[in-house]
Amino acid sequence: MKNIFLFLFLLSVSSCSKHYVVTQYKFEEQRLNPNSPGDETIARVVQPYKDSLDKEMNVVLCVSDTILTKSVPESDLGNLMCDLVLKKSKDYCNCAVDFTFLNNGGIRLPNLPKGNITLGKIVELMPFENLIDVMTVSGKTLDTL
Repeated sequence: MKNIFLFLFLLSVSSCSKHYVVTQYKFEEQRLNPNSPGDETIARVVQPYKDSLDKEMNVVLCVSDTILTKSVPESDLGNLMCDLVLKKSKDYCNCAVDFTFLNNGGIRLPNLPKGNITLGKIVELMPFENLIDVMTVSGKTLDTL
């Protein structure tokens, strides 16, 4: 009998709950700019990761003697991207790869400047986790392509 009263008591207490409803809110936009004061503690924590990433992203992949621009259907910027993917395709599969085919929509920068082209610029150019598929196709399929 005691257990039943305890159960009923707990049931009645747990069934009583308040429901809250948002009646108003306040939004205040705060933009960051280069003149905003930095937080020293966060800067110290982030600095080793930034240094490591900068070291990797500043590796020069190639040097261009002209500005490389994006255009349709084919461009010097697209050709550079295909050449880089073709090189990596050959490295990864250790086999004969004859050509690379990429679509123009994957190019996310309008151009690359004259001079050193770094891995960081290529990541900006293709900011996705792209995969390279190497496949064998028939002459008829290649002709259709």
